[in-house]
Amino acid sequence: MTKAKRMLSLAKRIVSILEVRGKSQAWLAKRAQCSRSTICRVISGQRKPTIETITCISLGLGVPFDELIKGTEWHHLQIHSNDAAYESTIVTLRKQIEKLQLDSVIYRMDLRCALASADALKQHLIEALKKPTI
Repeated sequence: MTKAKRMLSLAKRIVSILEVRGKSQAWLAKRAQCSRSTICRVISGQRKPTIETITCISLGLGVPFDELIKGTEWHHLQIHSNDAAYESTIVTLRKQIEKLQLDSVIYRMDLRCALASADALKQHLIEALKKPTI
């Protein structure tokens, strides 16, 4: 299946789920915590969604990510009816993502410091080797 067909299939699944539930794109945008224009462009095929966007859409729809991507029957899936629990889950996931992003920044900073130290040590050794021995 080509990428274009996969994107169209994803869009059709999203539209189908919204129609069956009687929900709008605006509702999905709010639940997925992304803009309505993003949802519209994904559904119309004008935008290739990122993994993050698809993840937000799947959470917004209450459909597991792999089910949304694969296109298996989702009618049997439990629909999130408890908005408070859903919102709490979203907040928790976003905090975890932010922590991972922060950890990544700290790791990169530590790596840069280690590389700078290694470069300084290398320069010191080169200078030491250049000095004549007695």
